[in-house]
Amino acid sequence: MVMKPQKQTNKPKTPHDPGRIRPRVRQCLITRERLDEAQLLRFALSPEHVVTPDYNRKLPGRGVWVGLAQLDKLTVGHFRRGFKDNAATLSNNWQESLIGQIDRQISGTLSLLNRKGDIIRGFEAVMSHLRDGRPTGAYVTSADNTSDSRQKIIARLDDVPVFSMTEKNGLDQALGQENMTHVIVKPGDLCLNLVQHFENRARIAPNE
Repeated sequence: MVMKPQKQTNKPKTPHDPGRIRPRVRQCLITRERLDEAQLLRFALSPEHVVTPDYNRKLPGRGVWVGLAQLDKLTVGHFRRGFKDNAATLSNNWQESLIGQIDRQISGTLSLLNRKGDIIRGFEAVMSHLRDGRPTGAYVTSADNTSDSRQKIIARLDDVPVFSMTEKNGLDQALGQENMTHVIVKPGDLCLNLVQHFENRARIAPNE
């Protein structure tokens, strides 16, 4: 008996989904260049003609895409042409809204990593992990942490990305425990997502 191949029923994965198989390509509104969605930001148009950044790519309605490297060039005219809507407006606080969306993604990804057991927390545990030469995907520290212990950890890292939370209690809130200062993230797809969120935030708000 010859078995027929089963029909694939999996839905396309989202850009931040670790199970995503192939990149989705979109056209940048400004340069018209076709790029991977990971290099683009979606904007959605509300029924009230207000353009809103849609970092999670979930808002209903039509969207346009802008390269992350082009965000400083945005004008309302781009959106009026892109949406073919002369009444389209862009809120003055769209950047703050976008940063808030990214921060929630960072916090949610850290929380999920913690539930999966992919977080090493605390100075002694982190140092032990590094001394043993275990795989390390990223190092995340609390906001404004300039302690000697931070420098000791960084000195042991080899080509591992280092990130700082922007809110004072950001790590505490994400991990559900007080006084969180040092966190090692084990490598994997979720870690790659976390790194992407941090890098996107730094690109959009480089002075924070």
